[in-house]
Amino acid sequence: MLGICRPKLLYGNTKSYDEYTVYFNAFLEKCPNYREISGDINVKLFKAVDSNKDGVVYLAEYKAFVTAVFPNLTDDDVEYGFNIIIDEDGDGVLSQEEV
Repeated sequence: MLGICRPKLLYGNTKSYDEYTVYFNAFLEKCPNYREISGDINVKLFKAVDSNKDGVVYLAEYKAFVTAVFPNLTDDDVEYGFNIIIDEDGDGVLSQEEV
């Protein structure tokens, strides 16, 4: 679906955060519809992670998903990702607007 507009996974592997930011900004210039495409993907992922289908994602649902994909994550990693990075309003649940 993304075709040539597929970003390489650089951050965390060989590039610093600053190098990744420069790379990703250049990528967005080449593929201006990436955010629209990724938004569609995020909606589908959100619905898959929302296992009880109540319209929000709780920490337990998020943890079940991310530890299945990334089994080496610690509980601290998962909680940090959920509480600090993704849960923008700090209400303890993820809404579709936050992802």
